[in-house]
This record gives sequence, C-alpha cells and structure tokens, in this order.
Amino acid sequence: MVKRKKVSKKNINKWEKLFLLNFKNLGLFVLSWIISVIAHNFVSVLLKIEEPFFFLLAVVILPLYLSISILYTLFRIFKK
Repeated sequence: MVKRKKVSKKNINKWEKLFLLNFKNLGLFVLSWIISVIAHNFVSVLLKIEEPFFFLLAVVILPLYLSISILYTLFRIFKK
C-alpha cells in the first residue's frame, strides 16, 4: 500500500493565491499581457528581428494561465 503525503494547508494556500481569480490577479494578468505585447513590438522594431519570447508569453502562456485560473475559480465556487 502506498502512503500518501499529507497536503499542508500552507501548500494549499499557495495554490489558491496563485490560481484563484480575483481583481488583483486579473489586473496583473492584463498588465502582463499589455507589457508583453508592447515589449514584443519594441524589441522587433529595435533589433529588426522577430523574437519569440514575448510573443509566446502574450499568445500562449498568459491566456493558458487565465483559462486555468478561471477553471480553478469555478471549481472552487461550485465545490462549496
């Protein structure tokens, strides 16, 4: 029989702080997205090359974080 590790409340609070959608997290998401788009355009104009980091951040990573946060928040609301 496999023993499971106990999940501490401190660890759960870290996940909630990271993924539970509230106005602070939503504002940080919007601000991060805007900064990524501006940085991508700025670096492209400045260096005359297309760089993938800020583009992937704005198009893939941040929307993925937002969708995971929405699903986690909905799950927490309907679980209670």
